[in-house]
Amino acid sequence: MMVQLTAQIGQVGQLASAIPVAWLLHAQGWSPTFLTLAGVGAVAAIAAGTVRSPRAEDLETPDAAPASRFRAGTVSRSGVWLGFWTHFTALFSANTLALLWGVPFFVSGQGRSTAEASLLLTVLTLAKFAVSPFVGTATARHPLRRSWIVLAFSGVAAVAWAVILIPSTPRPLWELIVFAAVIGMGGPVSLVGLDFARTFAEPRKLGAANGIVNTGGFVSTIAAVGLVGLVLEWAAPGGTYDLDAYRLAFVSLVVPWIVGIIGIVVTRRAARRDWAADGVVVAPWREALAARRRAQRPEAD
Repeated sequence: MMVQLTAQIGQVGQLASAIPVAWLLHAQGWSPTFLTLAGVGAVAAIAAGTVRSPRAEDLETPDAAPASRFRAGTVSRSGVWLGFWTHFTALFSANTLALLWGVPFFVSGQGRSTAEASLLLTVLTLAKFAVSPFVGTATARHPLRRSWIVLAFSGVAAVAWAVILIPSTPRPLWELIVFAAVIGMGGPVSLVGLDFARTFAEPRKLGAANGIVNTGGFVSTIAAVGLVGLVLEWAAPGGTYDLDAYRLAFVSLVVPWIVGIIGIVVTRRAARRDWAADGVVVAPWREALAARRRAQRPEAD
């Protein structure tokens, strides 16, 4: 929940800065705008540097709660890479739209105005806020099933893309709004990867583990954005990208999706072997559900 909260605070910063930066850009131009941003960044860095972090020995109290119910003895490189592939798989779809191809697709491909395209990207961002608490709660309550949260989202996102891309005509605005909301869920879901790092990394290497995980979604984003651009150039060499060109180009997203899902399945199997060595056995879904039903069944007199 704390990871989800801090991530959404970052989103608030993006939203809060958009309007004043746009005003400054139109009023003063590019150079003053970027110099102002640089100055604000420097002030923020100084402010952060003046805040004293607690020493490690101050945190190690005899009655301190463990960082994870699975922390005892569980160190797994496979578990950290499971976090990498989680971030890789969940984030690129939303980033591909938000960072480059969303506005061109909605305007040139779907025939929407610039204002409507902005609305759709706003919906994508707001969906992160709405879904974040639910993802955090599910991660905390079902720590043995975290990878299934990611795989389930991947399936839902694939269906959302299919519903938009299969028809050869532009979709109504309400349908595009639902699509943007579903794709935006990938931001909170990708943060499950950081929870894998917290579970499986050594405490003294947690920073490096978080760094590895956090690169996953941006590696896949670069690959996805590039693939879409390459297919668009091939489909419409003249540079006039219509709906058919975008439909074909976005099919290329299946490549990072397949790579990411394979990475999750392979590293999850290895991480579960490491867990089993520490005595934490992940039962199959059928056995887990049967055990829960038995536990909830009232005992016979």
